[in-house]
Parts: sequence; C-alpha cells; structure tokens
Amino acid sequence: MDHGPVTEWKEDIKTSRFKSKIGIWMFVIYTVVYAVFIIINVTKPSLMGIDVGMLNLAIVYGFGLILLALIMALIYNAVCGWAEEKASKQEKIEYKLRMEEEDRLKKEKERRKFLKEDGQIHKEHERKLYMEENITGEEGEKK
Repeated sequence: MDHGPVTEWKEDIKTSRFKSKIGIWMFVIYTVVYAVFIIINVTKPSLMGIDVGMLNLAIVYGFGLILLALIMALIYNAVCGWAEEKASKQEKIEYKLRMEEEDRLKKEKERRKFLKEDGQIHKEHERKLYMEENITGEEGEKK
C-alpha cells in the first residue's frame, strides 16, 4: 500500500545557501558552548561540583546544553521556514511577471501577423482594382 510521497521534494537553490550558512553558524555556537563544558570538566572538574540550587553545575550545564540545542533547532526551523516562504512568494511574483510578458509577446506577435495579413489583403485589393482599371475604362466600358 505504498502511495508514494505526498509532496514533491526538490532542492531549493535560492534558500539552500542561506540555510546552510545559518546552520553552520548555529553549529559553531553550540560547539563553542559544548567545548567550554568539556574544557571545564577536563581542567577543573571540582568546578562542576559547585551547587546551583539543589543541583550541581555539571547537571545544570548539561540540561542547559540540551535546552540550547532544542531552542536552536526551533529558531533554525522558524528562520528557514521564513526564508522558504519569502523565496516562494518571490518565485510566484517572477512567474506571474514571466506569464504577463509571454502574453504580451504573444499578443504582439498576433498583432504583427494580423497587420501583415491585413497588408496582404490591401495589396491584393489594390491589385484587383488595378486589374479592373486596366480592363475597363473610366466609364466602365471594356477596352
């Protein structure tokens, strides 16, 4: 009963660079905060034993890292969603402008075709009149 994907997933070229940049910056921030945690644990483990309320610093810092990761994930999701929405709106505007330009060009082509045909009709009409003038005289008599 595999029905396939519900939506079409494609790489969004316009936003992928922006999303990558945001993701890398968030990764760097988290890495720095985590590195400080590791450095404190390695260099001064006694510092992690300091009481912060009812818990020690190691537990508070550890939960802080988990919360930081969740908050950063929510921020990343919101920012990327905003960027994709903005790109989608821009894409729709560009598509609409492209369609309007195509319609304008199509109408211009049809108008030129009509003028060309109209010009040919006028030329044919002039040829007919010329032929009639040569066949008949001014009073309508045949020459």
